[in-house]
Amino acid sequence: MGEAEKHYIDIDVFYSDLDSMKLFFPRNWKEAVEQFGEDSLRDNGIGPFSLEWEYYKLVKAFQSKNQKRYLKQMAEIGHYVADLHVPLHTTVNYNGQLTGQEGIHGFWESRVPELTFESYNLVFTEEIQPIKDVKTRIWNVVFDSHAHVDSVLSLEQNLSDKLGADKFEISEKNGNAVKSYSKKFTTLYFKQGARLQEKQMRKAVIMLAQMWYTAWVTAGQPKL
Repeated sequence: MGEAEKHYIDIDVFYSDLDSMKLFFPRNWKEAVEQFGEDSLRDNGIGPFSLEWEYYKLVKAFQSKNQKRYLKQMAEIGHYVADLHVPLHTTVNYNGQLTGQEGIHGFWESRVPELTFESYNLVFTEEIQPIKDVKTRIWNVVFDSHAHVDSVLSLEQNLSDKLGADKFEISEKNGNAVKSYSKKFTTLYFKQGARLQEKQMRKAVIMLAQMWYTAWVTAGQPKL
């Protein structure tokens, strides 16, 4: 069991349309193994299963009141929650390699936030409530993220066709000259994409807080 497989799921390998995914993809690990085989599942990512397992590890860590253990587990969950809110972590075409859009993965989750983060509204007023069904919540995130895959890819392609040579620029990073997506292209992509990175980041932050709180409540609300 490797680490990389915990951060994504190429769910469109198993079903080609979102409705079928929601209806037929097994949420239970044993049932999924029986239907697709463990090797096939691991080859295509086990992100949602892994996040559920890590959640129950956090419950046990809270119960143990071992600070080093539960803080590490909280951080681990933070990474997995964030990854499942990235649409490209839910598709076999995760880097645009199947559509001639290589590099879109890093562009979407790194370049765009790097250049637009200061404009994000990350002020939260929502009251955090326990999650009633952790498994269902995790899978709803996967399906919600996957619903954006087509628009994430098509917008990049449309802007590439329109901007042509203006798509890239030479910039400095760590003292080296590197070719990267231009500020013009990146800003247009963010705005025309309805500020999706900001929206997904907000959802991820709220979900993470809910998972931490739910695990603590489930653990019996121990005094930490």
